Amino acid sequence: MRLMKRPPVALFPDKKRRKRLIPEMFLCISANPAIDKRMRVARLQVGQVNRASAVQPNPGGKAAHVAMVLRALEADPLWLGFAGGASGMELDAGLRRIGIRTHPVTMAQSTRENLEILDGSGGVTEILEPGGAPTKQEVLALQARCETEFAAGGEQQIVIISGSLPPGMEVDWYSWVIREARAKGCKVFLDTSGEALRSGLAAGPDFVKPNRHEAEELTGVQITDSPSATDALRRVILAGAKSAAISLGERGLVYCTGLQGEIYLARPPKVTVKSTVGCGDATVANCLADAPGRVSISDIRTFQKEIRIEEAKKA
Repeated sequence: MRLMKRPPVALFPDKKRRKRLIPEMFLCISANPAIDKRMRVARLQVGQVNRASAVQPNPGGKAAHVAMVLRALEADPLWLGFAGGASGMELDAGLRRIGIRTHPVTMAQSTRENLEILDGSGGVTEILEPGGAPTKQEVLALQARCETEFAAGGEQQIVIISGSLPPGMEVDWYSWVIREARAKGCKVFLDTSGEALRSGLAAGPDFVKPNRHEAEELTGVQITDSPSATDALRRVILAGAKSAAISLGERGLVYCTGLQGEIYLARPPKVTVKSTVGCGDATVANCLADAPGRVSISDIRTFQKEIRIEEAKKA
């Protein structure tokens, strides 16, 4: 595998080109969704009373973020996941409000609420709840709905599994999803961490995208430069992924189409960062463009840069 770099390219595609890049059927699965509350404070003081100037709740969880970016790109994703209590209803309503189709699977525990605190100095602090534990019957209900959607979509469907697993859920549950979806002809993209990532890789997903810290934990390689990123990416492929990318924050992204494929390094332009929440999920959504083999790696790299710029400006 050889590391390749490309020069900057033109930005902001027109709507016709966006539609050409986006396939028709996406299923975004979320076992541990959330309501993300963005809170602004003048200066965060640990151990003191802090008064917020504004609070904005939004649908959250990595699968919801992917669905939101896909919808912004004029795709028509279906979000499927647990939803419980008033926060679960708020999550479902929030996704539907922006045009995302949903199929919530009801659970007794309330959907978790995460907190993103934006400090006036530019700092961002995240506090993430673990989520409520689903019952065995609730897990079976989610699996049954997954099986129905896999059968309905078949080879025309791309399944995106994103985010953490809730407490009490089997660590190899994503492996089950990957095997069942691929048995029905679906392509599967995986974006998670820890043991769920390790277990999922063994099931052979079509694509995975850990960030630098997740890749380091998985492979044992400390990523400090392009050669070490290439080494980590090769190990991710050897672990079972058919293709993979590792996001490196402001340093960009390394991407490989397979064990015998070349490795590409995409460096994003400099932007003013307001929040990094959802940036990795936006990258996953953009990588989906290559899944059906309809576009070239050059198109994907260009498209990823375009969307990252747009998402950063909206933050």
